[in-house]
Amino acid sequence: MKKMEAAVGIGVIVFALSSCGQIKNLEDSQASIMSNSTEMVEGETALLDNFIGEYEYLSDYGTGKLIIEETSYGYDISDYESESSYRFLADSSNIETVESNRILIKYPEQVFADDTVIFAYYTLECDEDEINVYYKKTLQDEAQLLYTAKKKNSSPLFTNIYDYYRTYEQTKADIQNGYIVNTGVSFSEQSMPIVTGGVGTGFYVNHDNSIDISINLKNLIDGTGHNYWKPITDVSFVSFEVYDPSGKVAYSFYKEGKEIQDDVDIDTELAIYPGEWRYKISFAYTTNGIDTSDMRISLKYKAIYEDDIQWLVDNKLNKVN
Repeated sequence: MKKMEAAVGIGVIVFALSSCGQIKNLEDSQASIMSNSTEMVEGETALLDNFIGEYEYLSDYGTGKLIIEETSYGYDISDYESESSYRFLADSSNIETVESNRILIKYPEQVFADDTVIFAYYTLECDEDEINVYYKKTLQDEAQLLYTAKKKNSSPLFTNIYDYYRTYEQTKADIQNGYIVNTGVSFSEQSMPIVTGGVGTGFYVNHDNSIDISINLKNLIDGTGHNYWKPITDVSFVSFEVYDPSGKVAYSFYKEGKEIQDDVDIDTELAIYPGEWRYKISFAYTTNGIDTSDMRISLKYKAIYEDDIQWLVDNKLNKVN
């Protein structure tokens, strides 16, 4: 089976297929093929809708991707063996049949300059969360299993650590309860929690309001000076800042070195007004595996407004970091 390389940056994809060096433009050749195809019936499209998504499999080049997507012209089914090569790029014109959970693709594997086309056949056997892909040169040949692709679930529901060591479900509950951020960094084993860099996270305020600021630190260990520490950051530290819409620091907390080993319990309030605010949380420390550590920092609206909560849902909860 001939592998086909994607030509990047030139606007078209070409096949370099025949042994005598003949080359054919894919768009031209498929235009004639499409003119002879029949439109998919409603029942077939309904079946395809069940399998729309991105699937991954192990290829010779790493992680391959099988993508089924609806377009304005029907459906595209693409098989990328790597970021720079593909097995096939099919559309609705290539789909011969859709029956139950099986999709048969008749694909122009070789296209010659004299318009001669050699087809190959791919069968996609679809399950709820995986697809078996089979290949054969002719309809009479016995199909060979190429691979099994597992559905990639991009939902943050399947992201273990979503927001400063909080899960998606925890973050969802936090937002509904008025929290802009609510870290949950607690370790009973030896560990080295580190979050550094970045410009922080924005949140939009629609009303004059105030936010409760809570900072709790307990049993954090200073790792400064240890041989395993210096390549990571110069000192152990915990930093928390809130910036107003003008970019000025409206609240700041910072401890470093031995200071982080002192327990901290802060509860205060900050007046806020409409505009886009921002917070930034950074930390680097160790734990001893004996005393359970806690590093909890939270911002919570004093009065909960629906549009403020919806902004967090749309711009934080439903976007994977």
